[in-house]
Amino acid sequence: MINVKYSVLEDGDVNVNGLSTSNIYEGSPVYLDASGYAEPVTTNVGVYGLSKIDRNQYRDYSYGDALAGAYGSRKITVVVDGIVQIYPSFYEQTDAADIKVDLWTGSFNYYDEVGVTNGNKIVEIGGAVGADTVFGRVLQPPTVANGGVMTIQLY
Repeated sequence: MINVKYSVLEDGDVNVNGLSTSNIYEGSPVYLDASGYAEPVTTNVGVYGLSKIDRNQYRDYSYGDALAGAYGSRKITVVVDGIVQIYPSFYEQTDAADIKVDLWTGSFNYYDEVGVTNGNKIVEIGGAVGADTVFGRVLQPPTVANGGVMTIQLY
């Protein structure tokens, strides 16, 4: 999930590929592929920003939940600059346990630079490792006391 209560710059006109099976979770990093479609970040690509809406197997606000193309703009909104708070996403299942999707892996300290692993998880970037995917700095690391919320300054 993502909270944009601070001043941010958003791009609300980012296309998604209807034929793609990749999952974009609210608050997850995305890049623009060669055709200009938003895709989950993989190693060694520049991060465009963090998705503000879901487009995944649990919830798809760009195409519609039930039937592909039933409604929706076929676009997502991406936060490209500013300060955001992110936290894990939870999806309710009708006849099964709720699903939790973590947006990051590892531990964080104040002012750590963050980037992305190949599994589209946000990580602390040390030195040159993963430097191509650096997109921000931790202003408040996730803790039990703050409910597992991480505050990031995007750049």
